[in-house]
Amino acid sequence: MRAVAMVFRVLIRGGNCLVELKGCVQRLGFYVTRFVEASAPDEAARCGIEVVHAELTKRPLLNAPSDDPTIKVEEVSEVEDPYWPNPGFSWYREAD
Repeated sequence: MRAVAMVFRVLIRGGNCLVELKGCVQRLGFYVTRFVEASAPDEAARCGIEVVHAELTKRPLLNAPSDDPTIKVEEVSEVEDPYWPNPGFSWYREAD
């Protein structure tokens, strides 16, 4: 028997993203919300991380292979009326 999929809002915080802005390499963090279908909150968290990781691989990050960005789930909540369009990343400078 297959579990019924629910829709979850997953708030994710990331960090250690090296990017070049105006000729200067900076370390940035971000927050992003993603909506995913899953059968339980822990599955939703894994799906959210996978989606964001895939999106980050398409960005021009300057991280060395041994210095990956961090991706952590801050909050998972089930929603009945999801706002499906996935909004962009909200970036901020991390302290050195």
